[in-house]
Amino acid sequence: MGKFESSSWIARRLEERTYGELLSIAEALSRHEHHPEALEPTDLVHETWLRLAGQGGAAVRGREHFLALAAREMRRVRVDRARARRAAKRGWGRRRVDLDPSLMEEVPTDSHERLAPALAALAERHPRLATIVQLRWQAGWTVARVARHLGLAPATVEKDSRRALAWLERELSRS
Repeated sequence: MGKFESSSWIARRLEERTYGELLSIAEALSRHEHHPEALEPTDLVHETWLRLAGQGGAAVRGREHFLALAAREMRRVRVDRARARRAAKRGWGRRRVDLDPSLMEEVPTDSHERLAPALAALAERHPRLATIVQLRWQAGWTVARVARHLGLAPATVEKDSRRALAWLERELSRS
């Protein structure tokens, strides 16, 4: 074996051994995760490997230190994925819709006929959201005025306005 052949053979053997240990760590971490979208241990190893490679191999002080770094990064991968699942579950990443009271004036007349039952259903299920809709769009109040009137924070009124709009859009799309 020549100089380069033996060094590549050693590198492959070290990589195989390290990969096996990384896989063992990933399997141990994955045993306790029962989410259907959880990463398989091999996928977790590959994601971790890519993240560590992206960090440029900064100051690894030996094999044990590398394995400790990899284990920490595996936990971070799992936490990041769990956060992303929770964010998706709560609708984060959706397009923000700014509400303008003048939008109600632009709604065609036939939509007003369809809107009345939807508003009634909203009032039955979510009275506060219906009140906000009435005050914002029908009375033309500002967010600040609605917030003062209802004793809410302006951010809550804005959030509830978006929820109400989304709810009404769903109801109108069904009819």
